[in-house]
Amino acid sequence: MKETIVNLIENESENTKLDFKLEQYPIEKGDIKKGEFLKDMCAFANLSSKEDKFIIIGAEEKNGVAVGYKPIDKLHDQASYQQFLNQYIEPEINFEYKSILYQGNHLAYFRIFNNDKRPYLFKKEYKDNLAKGNQYRTGAGFIRTGTSTRELKREDFEKIYAERVGAEDRSEDISFKLTIGNFKSSELSYAGYIKHLQVDVENLSNTSIDLDVEAKVYNNNLVEAQFGQTLELKLYNDKRDKSMFVYTAYLNTAFPPFIPINTNVEFQNNSVYL
Repeated sequence: MKETIVNLIENESENTKLDFKLEQYPIEKGDIKKGEFLKDMCAFANLSSKEDKFIIIGAEEKNGVAVGYKPIDKLHDQASYQQFLNQYIEPEINFEYKSILYQGNHLAYFRIFNNDKRPYLFKKEYKDNLAKGNQYRTGAGFIRTGTSTRELKREDFEKIYAERVGAEDRSEDISFKLTIGNFKSSELSYAGYIKHLQVDVENLSNTSIDLDVEAKVYNNNLVEAQFGQTLELKLYNDKRDKSMFVYTAYLNTAFPPFIPINTNVEFQNNSVYL
């Protein structure tokens, strides 16, 4: 497990299944702001992915990447976290909380795993013992999306219950193809360095499939990724012929009749990755 945690710290940035926290969640008797722990654990447990989810404690993050560390003097007890969680969230969330030594720093991590009894919800109201603290009503639930957390919506419940009644594993029905190529336009190939990334998603079945895809393109000193529309706007502002640039995104289905595809793209350009 140590190898996994080290790889997350050194090579990953915050995402749907990973979060960095500088300090431990308060849990001792008398702590007045403990609601964030409940919300975060609920959000990770409600993810449909069967992969382990991690919250790494003692890591300072900048733009989603671990850039520094704050060693933990005294590790909180896992049993205390579990008891507090069971007091407010049902069904019971499976997790472990352990310490790890990394580059001489005593850090810790939560591993949230094998939680297949979604949805995980507040079974009673919680309110921080603080004037403007967190407050969650009975029946509320949360889910992790990207690097943020939001409350469960009706469509989330519909997906959860659809999976619980026996939705089959359809990963074999989907084919992904990634291609990096040159633009045909001389306007874009003059420098020889501008290329496009094309992602083709093919439904190999004759029925529709709902899926979420999260992708990251990391920047370095020689390569920078840009959204297609951003490049198109730049060319337009540079008074070049924008008709020479065509940015297309398309999905094909392998079986007639045509199956409508609804897509929603969220785009974020951070200093480290796109």
